[in-house]
Amino acid sequence: MKEVIYNIFLMWEGNVCSAIRYATHEVEMDDDAAVTFLQSRVQADLNASKKFKLDTTFTIDEYNARMRLGQGHWLYDPVFIALGAGEQPLHVATQVINNIPQVRFSSAIGDPDIYLREDMTDGVSMSDWLTKYTKGNTIDLS
Repeated sequence: MKEVIYNIFLMWEGNVCSAIRYATHEVEMDDDAAVTFLQSRVQADLNASKKFKLDTTFTIDEYNARMRLGQGHWLYDPVFIALGAGEQPLHVATQVINNIPQVRFSSAIGDPDIYLREDMTDGVSMSDWLTKYTKGNTIDLS
């Protein structure tokens, strides 16, 4: 069965995203193949993409915090609503700075992995509060 999949580009101006760009493809393939397909087309799709102005801007800090909670896509959901994409459309989101796609790592959107990997933090040390306050099977905030 054919489905529409989306290459989403977060267009950063400084630390703020006020617009995204997108490209769509109608394909018939499994999810893993679709993600690989979209990843292989990042530059071509960016060049051919359409602009979508966001009503609500967001900062890189807001995006990173949402991504950590598995909710980064909520910030650009308006494009999916406008395109009639339905719930949880298959997509790849790429950050773009000065018209250059920034690909440092790949991760799935969904239930968050609470442990930050080094390739995700750009050398910034960040304590994981769940790890810090977990004692056995409980959380101790005292």
